[in-house]
Amino acid sequence: MPFPYTNVATIATTEASASRKLSGKSKQTLASATQDCYIAFDANSVSTTGGFFVKAGEQYIFDMLYPTKIAAIRSSQDGRLSIMEMGDVILQVTETATITSDTNLKISVSATATGDTNLKSADLSSTWTGNASLT
Repeated sequence: MPFPYTNVATIATTEASASRKLSGKSKQTLASATQDCYIAFDANSVSTTGGFFVKAGEQYIFDMLYPTKIAAIRSSQDGRLSIMEMGDVILQVTETATITSDTNLKISVSATATGDTNLKSADLSSTWTGNASLT
């Protein structure tokens, strides 16, 4: 079944396990890696004994509903894992941050997103709460 919406993400595979948020709305996920690695869906970390083995240069398709994150760790050499989420609704990853400080806090925030013609900004908003010194 073809899916009209996609979201592409990458994660570095090193000797330490790393995780990345996913949209939580995909129905199928394609994974490929530049070097052999191990992955786990909906996990904060993965080990070389407890993950799914992904062979370098191969493509793996996972038919699973709504994974929210992926963890990856290298097998023997550092590399990069590429993930393509596919679904029938807009797939976006929501990031949040909380900043606290004293009255001298001055904030400058910028964000840059690059991608192909399928990259869309579905919702971009921010809320700032503070006293008169917050600029």
